[in-house]
Amino acid sequence: FSKLKIQFYCYIKMQMEGVEEFDAFNQKYRRDINCLTDPDQNTRMQALKRLERSLFKESDSEQVLKLFSNYLVKPLVLIFEDKKEKNRELAISIVSKFLESFDIVRQIPIILIGIFPRLKGPHFPEPSEEVRKQFLFLLTEIAVKYKFELVPCLTEVCNTLGYLATDANPDMKIEVCNSLIKLTELLPQELGSHMKGVVLSLYINLKHNRSKVRKSTLKAICAIIALPKATYLLSDGLPQLRVICNDKIKDVRETMIDCVQVWLNKFDYKHLKQFEAELLLYLLNGSSDENPEISKKSLEIIEDYGSNLKKLMEELEEENIGDVNEDSFTPKYEAMVDQQWFLDSS
Repeated sequence: FSKLKIQFYCYIKMQMEGVEEFDAFNQKYRRDINCLTDPDQNTRMQALKRLERSLFKESDSEQVLKLFSNYLVKPLVLIFEDKKEKNRELAISIVSKFLESFDIVRQIPIILIGIFPRLKGPHFPEPSEEVRKQFLFLLTEIAVKYKFELVPCLTEVCNTLGYLATDANPDMKIEVCNSLIKLTELLPQELGSHMKGVVLSLYINLKHNRSKVRKSTLKAICAIIALPKATYLLSDGLPQLRVICNDKIKDVRETMIDCVQVWLNKFDYKHLKQFEAELLLYLLNGSSDENPEISKKSLEIIEDYGSNLKKLMEELEEENIGDVNEDSFTPKYEAMVDQQWFLDSS
């Protein structure tokens, strides 16, 4: 019993020492944290600069994280709406550094609540293009590190990216496409059903006068349409895709051919059967392209598609399978079964 009392006493003492140690650490930064809510813009800015300069040099990372979680994250998120652009930039920068260096999973909902309202279009509450880009990078970093924390709010995430895709800044359009491609890799099963608004915004961007925007947009559309629950969205963009097949820039036309190859390989039976004729027309158009590389690639994809179909039909004949079970084939070959006319033509 005495030994138990000693252990309990030691535990209480350690807890009290820990509290005292954190109180001393908290007191060190209390003034700067209080200054984050000061009415004066410059006072807030100086406090942010001091916090960013000193916090990440501290050796006791546990105390730094505790300070951020208990006292710092909410004032920083409030500064996302600060009238002074520099203050908003500093607040985002500090949050990004905490995201990079610490496990802040419990604070992610608070941070997201601060991001979404600033990026709600079409007239963004965040007036600065550079700050909007910072918010986008922060959102993407959160997705990379804590992808499952985004699942409950995927509708808000996709709506936000759809709004940002309409941003007048061409660089923003490209960065949104890069973020979307990352998201499709991170959450392929969950993302597709939330992408309609995003894809419609991207189809509009296919008309942009900058070829880099059109190329990046095509890559993002390719990744999204390949998602299991987003394939049906291809029908909304067929008019724009027919135009982009004859784009004046070689890289854009070649990217379109690459997209067709991805879709032929990844579509399920139902959608491949629905869109196969359209996709093959894109390839036939590419086979007559003035650029020999595009022409050669298009023909190779057609030949590969035909060879795979022929191989599958031969395997079915060898196995004496009379009825085709749609669920028994991989996506790459499923829709080939009913396309004997293509075999004959090749």
